[in-house]
Amino acid sequence: MKEGKLVRDGIIKILKEDKIEHSYHIASKNEFGKKLDEKLVEEVYEFLESKNEEEISDVEEVLSAIKEFYSLDKEKIELIKKNKYEKRGGFRKRIILDEVKENNPKIVDNCFFCQVYGDGKEVESENNHFYTRFDRFPITPGHIEIIPKRHVVTLDELTPHEWASLNPIIKETLDRIVSSNLEEKYFEFLENPINSSSENFLRKAVESPFIHLRPDAYTHGINDGEASGRTVHHLHWHIIPRYVGDVPNPRGGVRHIIPEKGFY
Repeated sequence: MKEGKLVRDGIIKILKEDKIEHSYHIASKNEFGKKLDEKLVEEVYEFLESKNEEEISDVEEVLSAIKEFYSLDKEKIELIKKNKYEKRGGFRKRIILDEVKENNPKIVDNCFFCQVYGDGKEVESENNHFYTRFDRFPITPGHIEIIPKRHVVTLDELTPHEWASLNPIIKETLDRIVSSNLEEKYFEFLENPINSSSENFLRKAVESPFIHLRPDAYTHGINDGEASGRTVHHLHWHIIPRYVGDVPNPRGGVRHIIPEKGFY
């Protein structure tokens, strides 16, 4: 049995009767609250695996203990449940909501990434909350950015809904890097580079020996604050394809942002 596991009140008596060696302690209020949370997750997972009456009864028993521990009013819970059902219904119709589009994401006029999304020309793909664009100063061929549509500066400003939509667009973006004709894209970007520095980066990408190769790995990066190197104050997630041989020794990866701290 897992050590430190919250068990039903009668388990110790059963162990004694069966003469099974054991030890236990009575949880403090703080520990009991944490163990109840853990127990709920455990029982829900067990029900999801079995889908039977016994396991759902365990879930309900833990919920009863949680209601008592947090002094939750059972009548109030039932009233809230009833009101929600009347206003929003239940789950009997099996409706799956595939997408909700944000009508008016917060956009700041003088923000570069807000302007890019508003213009739309550089947008490679998008979902409800994010869009992607190829970096015009590519570190390696395929360097791309994932950017919130809403004006968000730091990572901790993302809402739960935005976090939920980030994972699928990361996966989609990795596929886009592999499937894109990068050489063709960079020649297109060179027709109207942002500035001479951008032109230089784009030409180096075109001339790279990795331009036609599938990435061997990826470096994901966010500069979350000016001290970390952020220059555009709108959150953006870099995905930088890595290729065997793009640096003499890749060991340490992002640790090299501080000189001489990469190797250990």
